[in-house]
Amino acid sequence: MLGNASQSYTHSVEEQALSVDPWEVKLRQVSPGPFLGSMQIVSLGDILLYRDCWSQRTIATGALPGGYFMLGSGARPSSGIDWCGSNVEGHLLALAPPEAEVDFIMPSSTPYLALLLPVHYLNLFFDGSRDKKPYMSGLHHFQCNPRLGDRLLARLNQIIDACQANPELQIDLEKQRAAQICVLDDLAEAGFGYAQGQSPIRLSARRQTLKRALEYGEFVQEKISVPEFAARLAVSQRSLELAFREFLGITPRQYLNYRRMHGVNNELRHRPPGARCVTEVANAWGFSELGRFAGEYRRLFGELPGATLRLEQPRDFQSLRDLLH
Repeated sequence: MLGNASQSYTHSVEEQALSVDPWEVKLRQVSPGPFLGSMQIVSLGDILLYRDCWSQRTIATGALPGGYFMLGSGARPSSGIDWCGSNVEGHLLALAPPEAEVDFIMPSSTPYLALLLPVHYLNLFFDGSRDKKPYMSGLHHFQCNPRLGDRLLARLNQIIDACQANPELQIDLEKQRAAQICVLDDLAEAGFGYAQGQSPIRLSARRQTLKRALEYGEFVQEKISVPEFAARLAVSQRSLELAFREFLGITPRQYLNYRRMHGVNNELRHRPPGARCVTEVANAWGFSELGRFAGEYRRLFGELPGATLRLEQPRDFQSLRDLLH
């Protein structure tokens, strides 16, 4: 392949989060059904690109790896991927500096492309008349001509496809360098490095409400009502409902239920010898009606809690860390 490359599969949002280490990301599944993730990673020297796809609608939040900035978009046109409150596509790419806190919402079965470049590559796109500081702080969209943006995304798709189809390219350093140059040239032609190509992101009040709700939801283990959830966030119940419906297409009640279900699932997957049984774990996460709980659990994960309990330990898979320089 062109440089190092790998393809791996995950079977839970927890495994998927580990696969993008050291990207310290939190994933929250917000549609019912078993989760399956796939990731294809390619390194071109010290440039890294990957394409991943998740079977369920999922929201991701977290910090980028240190020392890298990112460009990203859907691998297909009009993918509907929400990046910090607006859709990304060929002419409007996600742009984030090292260690930036980002959030994006992935529709079900929608592949996503990401290009990670070490910060020293910024020097290639700037001369004395241009200031690279905006690229190193805050979240932005990178705006460019749709044709040039689509060409860049097509190039990334072609490189990943070539790597997966032709393993013998792995030792061909000349072709690796040629692919790297093509990616950098496409970025330059698209206008990367020019201030007019940037659009700073300012989250709307409703997106801010959602962000706070998601952060708080990480720590909710007991069953609480939606009015109580809103009160704890110091927002109106209507504002909270609208935020969830606009961006996630679910209600706050559904979200809280999914979070607690995933808490049960994660604990059952990583249950050490002598740990609590299914009933004890379910009760600890606020589920008292065990028959109803088991049915909802099966709809969400495609199996009963007892089957999860009997699974082997999570599989090994290659992460971004394995290829980062």
